[in-house]
Order: sequence, then C-alpha cells, then structure tokens
Amino acid sequence: SRSYPFLPKPESEEEAGFLNYLKTTHFSTKQVKKWMLEGLNYVAMGEKQLLEKFPEVEGNLIDVIRLLLQNLATSSDIILGFKDVMMDEFIPYFESEGIKTISLVRDPRAVIYSLRNSKEMGAYRPTLFNLQIWKRVIRNTQSSNSYLLKYEDLILDFDTEIQRLGNFIGTKLTSDVFPLQKNNQESWSSNSSFATSKGLSRNSVNAFEVGLSEEALVYIDTICFEEMKGLGYATSISNVSGINLLKEPFEVNHVSFETWDNEVELQKELVS
Repeated sequence: SRSYPFLPKPESEEEAGFLNYLKTTHFSTKQVKKWMLEGLNYVAMGEKQLLEKFPEVEGNLIDVIRLLLQNLATSSDIILGFKDVMMDEFIPYFESEGIKTISLVRDPRAVIYSLRNSKEMGAYRPTLFNLQIWKRVIRNTQSSNSYLLKYEDLILDFDTEIQRLGNFIGTKLTSDVFPLQKNNQESWSSNSSFATSKGLSRNSVNAFEVGLSEEALVYIDTICFEEMKGLGYATSISNVSGINLLKEPFEVNHVSFETWDNEVELQKELVS
C-alpha cells in the first residue's frame, strides 16, 4: 500500500511486518528466474552468466541468496556476498540470519551530484527523498553486525580502512584489489567515473564542489546536518534553520513522484 518504494521512515509495525514476510515467504525457482530475466537489460549485473547455469533455488530469501552465491563460487572463495544499491531496509532480516552487512556511505552532496549526472539510476527523484534514503542507511547500520564505511576514508586511507574492514569480516584483506572483475567478465579499472584512471582515484571525492549550486549545497546540508556532522563531513552552514523555506533545487522527472508535495514532506522533516 506504499505510495513510494524504499520508504524513508517506515513505522515500527511495518518494519516488523516486513521482517516477518521475509522470514516466512517461500520463493520458487520459477519466481526467481523470472526476476533474473527481467534484469537482463542491466548488463553489468551479470544475470546472463548466472542464468546459463541456473540452479534450483527453492526456499526463503536467505536460502535463495545462499544458493545463488554458492553456485557462482569457486573452491578458493572464503567469503560470499553481494552488492546492492538500496539494501539497508533488509539489514534487520540479514542480521537475524547471522549475515554481516557493510554500508558504504558517501558525502550526501556527492551522492546528489552523482544521481543528477548518472544515467544508471534512471529519472531523478525528489532531492528530499534521496536524502531521506541516505539518512535511513545511517540509522539502519547501528548494530554490531553492521559496518558503516565512509567512501572518502576508503579512498584517502585505503590501507587502514581495508584492514579495519577485514577485521570486521573476520579475514585478512589485501590492498591490491584492482582490477576488480565484473560479473560480465570485464574489469573495473578505477573507482572513479569522473576521469580515466587506473587503481584508486581521488578524482571523485570532491567533484561536487564545482558541480552543485549554492542553493543545492544549502538544501543538502540543512536536511543532513546532524548526520554529516556526526560522520565528520564539513558543512556550508553552522546550524539548521528555515527547513520549511527550502525549494527543490532540481527538476524532478520520475513518474512515481508526480503527486509528491515537497512542502508537505519538508514539514514532516521539520517535526521529526
């Protein structure tokens, strides 16, 4: 019954209901294969390779995930895992199954800049909604089985951060990780899409500084002020004021948000 997917602030009753749904729902191989076929247009995700040797994956969600990963694994693999853009809503479920989660968090200004300039994420959603999702990630990673990793720390002090990450996972990670292989057998040459480079690149860390207007920067800093200060990000404002006066700094063209009322949503943000 949600108006929008990935609800930024679900009520506790809904969160409990979602957790129960994930724990009790049985998925068939036919259902999972249908979803994988729907993703064939997303080349980098590797569904084509997976479907070529698709296993029987009957069971609940964690059974399906384990079976798919084990089917892709080699005998030398120590850790099995996967990456998703918006997975934090599932963190309570994974933790209930003993699964560790790692959330890579980036400066919200860089996130908005990337969303505005990326062709991978589709039409643009309201900036407030995008920022609420960013804040939700931080709220959902406050437990011993969750790890919050700042993108900037990873890029600027890779050796230290990769060692800490290895300690959390329970194995030694080496700093020589590039080139990473994509599911479609191609290689990632760098972490940056802002300039051609090999290995770790710092080009993307503060690219937003020349790509966002002052209006957009104030909007982001106001909505995310407390979280940014807590994570050590510098802000362009010294305190929060005038949330209800903020104006959407970009054109919103996502069809799911045609009825979105930014002023109403800002009022909700103000009282929370």
